[in-house]
Amino acid sequence: METFGGFLFGLLFGFIALFLIKRVSYNGVLSVTVMVIFCYTIYMIMEFTVIKVSGIIALVTYGIFMGAFGKAHLVGEASKAMESFWSYAVFIAETNIFLIAGVLVGVNVLEFEHIFEFHFISFFEVYVIVLVARYLSILIFQPRLSNLGYGMQWK
Repeated sequence: METFGGFLFGLLFGFIALFLIKRVSYNGVLSVTVMVIFCYTIYMIMEFTVIKVSGIIALVTYGIFMGAFGKAHLVGEASKAMESFWSYAVFIAETNIFLIAGVLVGVNVLEFEHIFEFHFISFFEVYVIVLVARYLSILIFQPRLSNLGYGMQWK
């Protein structure tokens, strides 16, 4: 019930945000503000009130809904502002994730120096397997992603 409720509330908030974005579709700052405020509001309401449904599921549902239907209602500078903001937000999030992961791995390696003596070959094998899996997943999904407008250039 918690998951299904999160899905329903994510759709509800998606429709409300879409209504507001249609009204401010030419203003990039207001469009970005609506999107960001709704992201925080959805999570806080779902997780920390008496509703008690999954805030993550609601937020993911809202994001998918806005990605599918919200982008079409942004015009001109608002579309560019939204794209710039979310590109920068993704960059900051990825940078923080890799920074934290790097620090954690470094601390663990310094604490357990003997790991490299016994498992160096295993680490290398896992690294190669992960790279091959990533390459295959990109290769397999590339045609579908290109049809959706998320393709890559091979340059």
